[in-house]
Amino acid sequence: MPGPVAAPPRRGRIRRGLAAALAGSSAIWVGVTSAQEGVPNPALVIDLGVGLEADGDGPELRGDVGLSYLTRTRSQSFELSLGSSVRVGEDGIGDEALLPVLRTVYGFDNGATLLSLSGGYTLREVEGLSFLLTEDLDGDGDPGFDTVGLVEDDGLLETVSANLALSLWRRSPVGLELGADLLRRDYRDTSDPDLDDSRRVGASAALRLTPREGLDFRLTASHRRESEDDLLDRETETTRLGAGVDWRAAPGTAIDLTVARSVREEDRLAAGGGRETIRTTGLVWEGGIAQDRRNGRRGLRFARTLVDDGDRLDDLELFRALDLAGGGALSLGVGLARFEDGDLAVEARAAYSQPLAQGARLTASLSRQAGTDGEDQEVARSQARIGFDRPLSPVAGVGISARLARIEVIDGVDPDQTAISVAASYRHALTPDWSLRASVTHDAARPEGGDTDRDTRLSLGLGRSFTFRP
Repeated sequence: MPGPVAAPPRRGRIRRGLAAALAGSSAIWVGVTSAQEGVPNPALVIDLGVGLEADGDGPELRGDVGLSYLTRTRSQSFELSLGSSVRVGEDGIGDEALLPVLRTVYGFDNGATLLSLSGGYTLREVEGLSFLLTEDLDGDGDPGFDTVGLVEDDGLLETVSANLALSLWRRSPVGLELGADLLRRDYRDTSDPDLDDSRRVGASAALRLTPREGLDFRLTASHRRESEDDLLDRETETTRLGAGVDWRAAPGTAIDLTVARSVREEDRLAAGGGRETIRTTGLVWEGGIAQDRRNGRRGLRFARTLVDDGDRLDDLELFRALDLAGGGALSLGVGLARFEDGDLAVEARAAYSQPLAQGARLTASLSRQAGTDGEDQEVARSQARIGFDRPLSPVAGVGISARLARIEVIDGVDPDQTAISVAASYRHALTPDWSLRASVTHDAARPEGGDTDRDTRLSLGLGRSFTFRP
């Protein structure tokens, strides 16, 4: 379902630091200090970590090393991070033992002009249920998992990305917004059928007209090329031309609407052999209204999109966000999705967060979303999560979490799938510089009518971070 205007997003987007990228799917922890945490300017951050991990494939020793340079001025910021993780298994150091990471970000903002440039390269492990549930497998910015089974064999994912965003004349009645992005994803040493190589490159432009404060009009254009080495060997091009408006109709009330003409061409393998091209042309839109309330926000969202097989999918949602006593928050949403063939699916989402006594925190979320999967089946994806974190002392704490995921096939031939993951962790700051972390994770997955696959992972890590001014 589309997200509400200015309401809390459905999924928190955590900005991953170098340590998280180095650790990949393992639970070894190395803390990287970000530029927002009061480090010197400029700053050089060195992170070191060592850990032991054990699963069904046996024990593995890991070592992490990372180097980050951060600098900022009144109008500019720059960050460069690089590092690698080294894996040593029972057979020693293999050919794919090194997992390098490179990330760079540049920002410029003088009020009238805003520029953002970023690029990155990562090589990470592919294993476990959590990878499939949290990874953006098709690179569209939304995890939208197509399977909840365990990855059948170990492997690696190589990712190359680049992004550009430029906004000109931001303080003028007429402005220009430009964007471009590139993403390449290649899997190595894995034959899992749910992991497909993909490419994506896109560009967009928008001309903004602001006749008065609180009222923006936009003329938009975008083009995107995508390819995926799945069962249908898809190559897709999508072009959109449209217009939109953002209007603060009254204090605390915001209305937005974007309408575009979309042309989508998908070239893929045909059922009878050879290739076929499916061309879909039509109007797509997204809009809504949101209103501030004394204790939160409420509103309505609606959208029409073109899904993977070129069919149209309509969404309608009512949402409510509440501020609770004691710093807690609750958001609710309920809606309906309609596929082009007339099939209907109920959609819902809920998120709850509440600080508790002694620094503890409880979080919970639930969602059900309709869409299509990589095989053009109409599906409903459901997830439920609960987490609890509690400090044991000023230097130690524990966390536990559980997650349930399910894929229900509304129109298709594949069986429904269900999976559950539970985890527990312990952290301890041994000194101001040294930190210890231990965790255990158990995953289980089963297709309807099939057998249950299980995987248990234990990890223990020790890390240290050095921050100084060069």
